[in-house]
Amino acid sequence: SRNSNLSYAHDLLVYFVNQSVKIYDKTFPVYNVHNLIHLKDDSEMFNCSLDEISSFPFEDYLQIIKKFVRKAQNPLSQIGKRILELEVFNIKERKSSSHKVVISTRGKDSWFILRSEHFLQIKEVLRDGKIGM
Repeated sequence: SRNSNLSYAHDLLVYFVNQSVKIYDKTFPVYNVHNLIHLKDDSEMFNCSLDEISSFPFEDYLQIIKKFVRKAQNPLSQIGKRILELEVFNIKERKSSSHKVVISTRGKDSWFILRSEHFLQIKEVLRDGKIGM
């Protein structure tokens, strides 16, 4: 049942936090880790599943957003530009932690598939980092 699953999840999270203190030290359970033991209470109070109150989708997307920033200056502007580029060029996002995207004007690294399923070939990479197609 939902209540027994919530209780079991709570017990596991409390165990994790307690064991982490023993394995590392008492400074390990920072705010994020400590809050794990309160997930059951939040789920019951808001009458929703743990998935509905989880911040994992946000944190996952935050990793994508961080990749949009190329330098420390004007990060919000850079993020806006990268999102606009994705929308304008209708580019399919590909999540991959093991592959780096290589943009080149030569060979296989010059071709991309857009969301519209059209092919795009990079013809020129300008000095300012803009791409000619």
